[in-house]
Order: sequence, then structure tokens, then C-alpha cells
Amino acid sequence: MIVRAMGGLWVELELGRYKLSLEPDRGPGLFTGSPPFYRSPSPPGSSGPFSWRPVELEGLRGRVTGYEISAGGLKLLYAGGALRPFSAEADVLVAPAGGLWYMDAKAFCETVRRSSVKAAVPVAVWYPGSKRSFEGLEEVRRECRGFRRIRAEGEWSVNFDPVKATIALIDPVPSVHSRHKFIRNDRQ
Repeated sequence: MIVRAMGGLWVELELGRYKLSLEPDRGPGLFTGSPPFYRSPSPPGSSGPFSWRPVELEGLRGRVTGYEISAGGLKLLYAGGALRPFSAEADVLVAPAGGLWYMDAKAFCETVRRSSVKAAVPVAVWYPGSKRSFEGLEEVRRECRGFRRIRAEGEWSVNFDPVKATIALIDPVPSVHSRHKFIRNDRQ
């Protein structure tokens, strides 16, 4: 499975020729009822190899919806609108880490420590060109000491360390579907 960071809470999962969008800026996908859009949560369902069921989490204005997603023998928990640390069991946890309306970097790392997960992906973090005052991936990197931390450009192919949980720090990449403006420096 590939996890692609699209910016903000928007995440795209890909398995083979199938894709599933979580909290997309536009188009079909699964929604959490979280700010800034407050779109209605999606019911349980399936599409291609993906199947999902809603789970409740504490959000900015009460309860928000996350999703337990199964695909290709993996269990992924998408906690898009979570505000407070929690514990979970999944192969991969995708949760906010930028603060503002969501968990900050410290709460994200506390959630990973409390949980039984093999890997975690922080979303809703600041990136160059972002207009939101989120905390960035560097704050997550500093807070999540003791974990295997990897940096990826745009997407991460799910893999696990047999000893330590992995924090996959994914830099969002420009997308023709995204309304975010990206400013990228060429890295030599």
C-alpha cells in the first residue's frame, strides 16, 4: 500500500490500481466532519480492495469520525480530526500533528506511544506554501524521539521495522487536484 500526503488532512491510499481519498479538498472520498470544511462523515463501505468502518474520536467541536480501513492484509486507522491523544491498534496510524484545530506534534507522538502500531504518518502539518499556521514535520521529528523516523517526498510505500515503530514524515507534493499552492526549493 502507498500512503500519499496531499496537504492538510487530505491523504490518498493506493493499492494496485485502486485509490481511496481521505478528507479530499474536492471530489469523492471519506470525510470526518472536522474543520475547516465540516463535511458529513461517510458510512461504512468498501471500494475495490478497501473496506472501512467509522470510529469516533474527540474533535474540536465534540465527536468527529475517523476510519478503520482494511486493504491488502493491512489495518490502517485514519484519525483525521482528532484533537486529543488516544490509543489504538493498527498496522498504520494516520493522524494530525500540526495543532490549530487538531492534535499537535506532542499529542501525536503521545498517541503513537500509547498505541500498538507498526507505523504512523503525521498529517495536517505545515509545509512550504501552506497558509495554515500548523506545526511542521520538524516538530514531529523532535517530539517523536525513540522511533525509527523516515522522510519521504510525497508518498510512502508502507513497510515496517521489526524492532521499532516507524514515523513516516511525508512532505506533500503538488497535485493538480489540490487547491493549495506549493513553493518548493530544488534540493541538490
